Amino acid sequence: PNDGRMTWADLNLAYALQLSSALVYMHALSPQVLHGNLKSDHLYIDSSSNELKVSGFGFSMQSPSTHKSQNVWNAPEVLQGLPMTQKVDVYSLGIVLMELDTRRAPFFQEQATMNFHDLLLRITTGTIRPHLSPTSPAAIGRIIHECIQYPPSKRPSADWVLSQLHQVHTEIHNVPCTVDDDVVH
Repeated sequence: PNDGRMTWADLNLAYALQLSSALVYMHALSPQVLHGNLKSDHLYIDSSSNELKVSGFGFSMQSPSTHKSQNVWNAPEVLQGLPMTQKVDVYSLGIVLMELDTRRAPFFQEQATMNFHDLLLRITTGTIRPHLSPTSPAAIGRIIHECIQYPPSKRPSADWVLSQLHQVHTEIHNVPCTVDDDVVH
């Protein structure tokens, strides 16, 4: 029985698909656009259409660069001030997917017991990982796990994430997934 909470088969998967599609689109532009500061605070839902809108492009880059952001959605290399690549957005995508899963801010348990500087240091060094809910679908957990790999070289592309989410949609609903271009642009 459904306790009133959305499941991955409902809007969470639709939002994950829309966000992944948006990243695929941005990363395919020429010149390429990197968001660089993707987090749930920069995502808005149109209540009439359930379309996800991405904002917060203040750190977006049209070429690899650096910025020193200080939030728990950022990839370790961003916190270290290293050059940004597509993998930065993929890491943040994984953190947002984890938030959809848990309905909690990233590292919420750790934020209650350690100071913010120590938390960022542990993220930067890869010694702390966010937690999924115990009811997280295994396929979603695997996607998130790949997105938040510590070394950027081990993270997949946004294209890979989108294709995996399409597969999850097909498995859940037994119909091929379609995402309108109008929804993600």
